[in-house]
Amino acid sequence: MTVRLILSRNSHPIISPGFGTEKPGLHKIFFGRGKGRLTLELFTIAIFLKSGFSVRLLCQTKAFRAILNTEVFADLVESLLLGSPATLPFDIDKRIKIIIEQKSQTNNFRYPFWLQTTLRKGEETMYYDLSIICVLGLLFFIVMFFSSRAESTKTPIIPSTKKTYLLIHGAWHGAWCWERVMPLLMEAGHKAVAIDLPGFGLNAKLPESFVKRPFDPAVFATEPSPVRGVTLQEYADKIMRTIDTLLRGGSGPVVLVGHSMGGIPITLVGEMVPEKIKKIVYLAACMPESNVPPGKYIGGPINEGSPIPSLGKADPNVIGALRLDPRSNDPDYCSTLKMVFYGDVDDATFRMATHFLTPDLPVQPEGTPIKTTKDRWGSIKRVYIKTSRDYAVRPALQQFFIDKADAIVPKNKTDVFELDTDHSPFFSNPEGLAKILIEIAEK
Repeated sequence: MTVRLILSRNSHPIISPGFGTEKPGLHKIFFGRGKGRLTLELFTIAIFLKSGFSVRLLCQTKAFRAILNTEVFADLVESLLLGSPATLPFDIDKRIKIIIEQKSQTNNFRYPFWLQTTLRKGEETMYYDLSIICVLGLLFFIVMFFSSRAESTKTPIIPSTKKTYLLIHGAWHGAWCWERVMPLLMEAGHKAVAIDLPGFGLNAKLPESFVKRPFDPAVFATEPSPVRGVTLQEYADKIMRTIDTLLRGGSGPVVLVGHSMGGIPITLVGEMVPEKIKKIVYLAACMPESNVPPGKYIGGPINEGSPIPSLGKADPNVIGALRLDPRSNDPDYCSTLKMVFYGDVDDATFRMATHFLTPDLPVQPEGTPIKTTKDRWGSIKRVYIKTSRDYAVRPALQQFFIDKADAIVPKNKTDVFELDTDHSPFFSNPEGLAKILIEIAEK
């Protein structure tokens, strides 16, 4: 958002909050000259800058433009503020409102003497007065600068090169599952975006029998899934549209992270647009072999010990989805559900997560093989994060994925990290997961 501080001939200050012909979010404050009097409040400029605004000073007369190089002044102020993490003691909107109300009440409003200056006719006088303002401002910001240096030991170092993470959730989940990880990535200076795939999160379509009360398990077991038509290509298209949006915003190739089932669509995206992906990261995820339907792994012998098949509440061939009942009140069912997904979290987190889970996982993406090639998907730097106490994607299956990929692309082997957690480290160990993701991006 930009704030323009304009030296004008208006009789009193006015603020324009970005309506009319102005760009949305563009604010103007006019400091009027009136009867030869101009007041500039440096503290107001500081408030805007410290609150993340971009400030530019503009002069509307030739005399002013000849006197003050506004771009240099603005850049100087911004550069002095870059290192200062000081927190504002009051709300910016409230501060602006107070200033405007005070100035609107009377043209004779006076600031403290050290923030006042008088402009008289004649360029020499105006130059002298504006120089006083610049000197005062420089002193003010130097104090702020050295104050920030004293606190630098407590402030995280922001990497010079920012990365952009695109986080893809797994089966039955949504963008909400990354909520505890994203702030940690952003605190390290990176960008993080999580999306809902078609059929999940805010894009979910729930069976009527799932929300109807009293609950009828027989109807729930036979009602066709409202997301049965969702395809793997729809997953991939949503991810690619998001990547394109990020690229248009200047992000550069993304670090694409897929959890669990999210490994399936990121594999297809990696094959389709490898040039847009910096690294592809599989978090306890399905990393299917070329031309093998991804759904064969979870219920197969190599994933022995996973109770996921026992959680199904309907025949997938009948309803078109793998259906769970995350709101079940059966203690045994809930205990198994917790062990599969959230074995290391507390009961409050488990209840929160099950409240957000979507009951249906469309079967079409699970049954769609992906043809991957060495020159496209195989050319992307590949990372696998193993979870050693995982009952959804068992450690043996995770290692199977790694071994198969490395056999196909031996010159670009998988970088492997490991977390001693359950299937959902974004809840059970978000700090550890974020640390690995940051290391992956900066390596």
